[in-house]
Amino acid sequence: MEMKNTTSCFLAAPTQRVTREQISESRLRLEQEFLQLIHAETPLLWKGSVTDLMELVYLVYVNGNFRDADGYPLSMAELTRRACTALCMPVPDNPYALAARAMNRKGLKRQPLLDRYAWLYCVAGVEHPLERIIKHVGTAERREA
Repeated sequence: MEMKNTTSCFLAAPTQRVTREQISESRLRLEQEFLQLIHAETPLLWKGSVTDLMELVYLVYVNGNFRDADGYPLSMAELTRRACTALCMPVPDNPYALAARAMNRKGLKRQPLLDRYAWLYCVAGVEHPLERIIKHVGTAERREA
């Protein structure tokens, strides 16, 4: 039996690991994509899990680079509210618990969002990995969500 050679970014480098430098670079890139996400002019829908979204919000919150008009870092609650509003989602009851659960994920089947993002960005060469879990929608679809 002859096997076809399938070249996919997911099969290209299964043993290649992401370095600490690449994780740091990916964290900054993820923050930039988050900024674009909460300031998007077109309606968006989050296709990922709420846990992944809360991990994303927490990563942005911990860096403290998003500030209010007085220069204070935005709270986790405010970042959560903005992200959920931009993505047509209800605000979860306990975003901290979801973020903590996400950060403690282990194993190959469900890695933290940052690890998956870093692999897609640095190893697989995906320019905007966050776009894979965001859907741009029209106004009518947004009302239905």
